[in-house]
Amino acid sequence: MQERETEDQAQDDEATRQPKATAAAPKKSSGLLPFMVDALVVVVIAVIASFAVVRYAPQDQTERPPEPQKFAYVDMERLSREHILGLTEQARSGEIDAEEITKRTREFAQALMTGISAVSEQGVIVFNANALASVPATTEDLTQTLQEQLQKSGQMAIRKSKQASP
Repeated sequence: MQERETEDQAQDDEATRQPKATAAAPKKSSGLLPFMVDALVVVVIAVIASFAVVRYAPQDQTERPPEPQKFAYVDMERLSREHILGLTEQARSGEIDAEEITKRTREFAQALMTGISAVSEQGVIVFNANALASVPATTEDLTQTLQEQLQKSGQMAIRKSKQASP
């Protein structure tokens, strides 16, 4: 029996020597600190995202309305017909040889395309009038302007007798 009492005392001594579980356990925090850390992380991410949107997002288009597209048209068939008729008159009157008609027609076509390209370089979309069914009244007709330029530069033959042309 004494042995038993000795064992019981030894166990009691060991129990008293071990630190209490409550003393070794960490203190429970109130939960406020983790919440504050999480809130700070969210605020930092929001600030970074806001900066990125302001810096890299496309600018608001309401600040400056886009320029309206400009359109114009040219009656290329009429210009070509006038040129051919002018060359034919010159060939009949003996001013030019019949073989020169082809050469001058090629030069006329190149000059016409150069004139149209010059207008296009200014941001104007140029249509062939024969391909259009209808155009607004505000659309510019470049036919007369190009005809005058080509005739002044000598690239387009001038008809001497302006009979009724369609």
